[in-house]
Amino acid sequence: AEAEEEGGEEGAAEVASGPTEGGATPGADAAAAAVVSGSENDEENDETDEDGPDDILLCAFRSGVLTVNPKTDLPMASSTFYAKHIIPNRPPGTTLDLKKTSYKKVGPFLLEMASTGVITVGASKDGRDRVAFVTGVERGHADLRDARKER
Repeated sequence: AEAEEEGGEEGAAEVASGPTEGGATPGADAAAAAVVSGSENDEENDETDEDGPDDILLCAFRSGVLTVNPKTDLPMASSTFYAKHIIPNRPPGTTLDLKKTSYKKVGPFLLEMASTGVITVGASKDGRDRVAFVTGVERGHADLRDARKER
């Protein structure tokens, strides 16, 4: 009877450890793998989607530059350029908060865009604001090719 009990206990131990090692763990591993692969897919989507604040700003800028008529609209105050050309041209379903971008304000952003040659900027009369005006737009600039295709 002891042998049967021991055998029964061994059998019970095998049954108890069998699903734990063979059934539950792989299931848990598969679930964990699904969670990990899901987060990896999210990370990949983040890399390919242009939904970061800087990306939204740059996309809106590129589209907005193409809406400026250099002959009639320029020179234009930087704040007017931002309000009338950048904000309305952000991608659909997005919001744009300059404070959440790496630039924090429109001036540093426009200075960087001016350094690439897409736009030219002018200072205020007293010289305190180096980016008071957008004075020129280079519509044929290479950085604007993609924006032009999307329009």
